[in-house]
Amino acid sequence: MILRDRDMRNRAITVMVIILIFLGAYIRMNTRFDRLSRYPYQDKQARKLIDEYLDDDAVNYIIEYAIEPSYFIDLIEAPGFNIYHVEYYRELMRDVNYLTKYDIVAFAEETLKYENGQDIALNLLSAYSTNEVLFWLRNGDPYYPNAELSRTPDFLNIVLNEKTTIANRIPMGLVDASTIGFDEGIQIRTDMQNDLTHMCDALADRYGGFCGGMNIEKAYVSYTDLEEEYRAGESSIPPGHNEHQTGLAIDVSFNDIGADAERKIAWLLQNVEEYGFIRRVYNNEPYIHLRYCTKAFIDQVKKG
Repeated sequence: MILRDRDMRNRAITVMVIILIFLGAYIRMNTRFDRLSRYPYQDKQARKLIDEYLDDDAVNYIIEYAIEPSYFIDLIEAPGFNIYHVEYYRELMRDVNYLTKYDIVAFAEETLKYENGQDIALNLLSAYSTNEVLFWLRNGDPYYPNAELSRTPDFLNIVLNEKTTIANRIPMGLVDASTIGFDEGIQIRTDMQNDLTHMCDALADRYGGFCGGMNIEKAYVSYTDLEEEYRAGESSIPPGHNEHQTGLAIDVSFNDIGADAERKIAWLLQNVEEYGFIRRVYNNEPYIHLRYCTKAFIDQVKKG
């Protein structure tokens, strides 16, 4: 009986020793295990960053597809970096040259939260800023949900309506109208600058004074300001669909009253197309609303 107990104790001790040896070997093996042993690229700094920022699945991914460190290592420290999205990051880096690499990662990861966000972003970035793309992804069109975002927001002949919007787009080529003699703080597109100057010269030659006494009451208006006007009932057209947001529309008035004003308005409306403008009439517009689209386009439309 004593011998049997002794044998059992010896066996238990032996088993415990074997378990301890196994555990020690396992811990030692894992301590020395190199996850990147199958990774053929030997840049020490890159391997250090990979080991720090990538989990085992990500490491296996770069090994399986033989992805070189140079393809992603400059982005790996960016918050939110995802090795599986590197191709998208690189596409964005080719298309957008005004963002830092960290901003590229942040933008990409934000767009991927939305359905078809990657495709939408890549399609829009040739015409819209990253902030404008994100605005569209987050908000769509709150006024006409089925409206499509124009792919040519700076096109001189763009038509905004219930089907087409430019969302919160800020147009390219805005210039202060004070450069041609109007009050400071009024912004117009450079595209209309020369024709507007010629029209003002014609008015001045006929009626005297700067621009014959014509004033610009409103020109470019931002999305935010148009939103306030629309909600206050001061405009019948919501932001994103309002021509003033393109920088191609001006609301004008004359200093004169009575017959003098009527003569000037009559001349303006009779001749405005010669300078590339057309008149539009909207509800709640207290002034003469002129939209610039070039004389060539007007002539083309007239010819049919």
